[in-house]
Amino acid sequence: MIVGADQIRVLVVSASPYTRYVISGGLNAAPDLFVVGTAKTADEVIDKLPLLRPDLMVVDLQSPETLSFVQMGLPVLGVCGRTAADAELALAALQAGMTDIVACADSELGLDSAKGELVRRVRYMKHVTPQPWGWPSVQSATTKTVPRPFGPGDRVVVVSASTGGLEPLVQMFVDLPVGLDAAFVVLLSLPAAFMPALIRRLDPVTTVNVRTARAGLPLQRGVAYLVPCDYQVTAGSRGVLVLDREALLKVERFSVDATMSTLATRYGPAVIAVLLSGAGQDGVKGALSVRAAGGQVLVQAIETCVAREMPEAVVRSGVATAVPPQQIAAAIAARAGCSAVPQTATPARSR
Repeated sequence: MIVGADQIRVLVVSASPYTRYVISGGLNAAPDLFVVGTAKTADEVIDKLPLLRPDLMVVDLQSPETLSFVQMGLPVLGVCGRTAADAELALAALQAGMTDIVACADSELGLDSAKGELVRRVRYMKHVTPQPWGWPSVQSATTKTVPRPFGPGDRVVVVSASTGGLEPLVQMFVDLPVGLDAAFVVLLSLPAAFMPALIRRLDPVTTVNVRTARAGLPLQRGVAYLVPCDYQVTAGSRGVLVLDREALLKVERFSVDATMSTLATRYGPAVIAVLLSGAGQDGVKGALSVRAAGGQVLVQAIETCVAREMPEAVVRSGVATAVPPQQIAAAIAARAGCSAVPQTATPARSR
């Protein structure tokens, strides 16, 4: 077996022979990727790691036992279905330190159609650093901001959180003060089926009201709308959300640039863009649009990011202010003109 010096070495882990076959075939079809081996169990992974020396692992998430794979010191891309049980397991894996998740339909056809997305995510993961973290703890009786109609001059905060972005996103929401007069539009690289599980974890620990974004919902102050990767979201007339699945199918994946640009066009200087850890270049054009319209752009401090590519690209554009995760909520509040005191919380982890 001869592996090119520039090829990314991948170990594929699954108890299913068919899953190992499909994932390995899809990755090996890319000239810059090489599957150095496969494994069925944690013991087999432990035996093969020193021999095969993979750069990262692609792991089929099938049961809580698969969480052991994310604690072996390598970046891990998880593959799972889109059921409620899959969502719970995937979120637990991300908390344990899994780098990213690809959720596909629960069928052989669904796995086969996800090969292109697997290749794209694996390419981004070679240089990320696996980082386990803990869900921040706050008092259970969090005071909520009362939702109010969104009007002229009110702030809209658009947040991008993809590879490695879940932890700083949670930290930001935990730290938000009560009474912040802003609406939040949060762009996630997770499917719609994952939203209920994420909201159950997130809504109790934040002062804003967390909901799944739906077409036609009016923007409200004090509400955070979670946008799954299944849709392309823009801002319509009269302050309502527009979710378009057909537009997404044309470009194969949701666009941070498109969302930020349309919000900047409609709301101008009222927009605050927040770009957290993430891979790729998506977000640079959107950040430039926000700044050109008079809005403001915050980027997670590069040294704290699991995936630096997207934040670094935005910083290089010269329009962003870099902020550590523990200070992002305060930076948003200051720019939104809010002087309220944030709730007391235990940070997820200081870095």
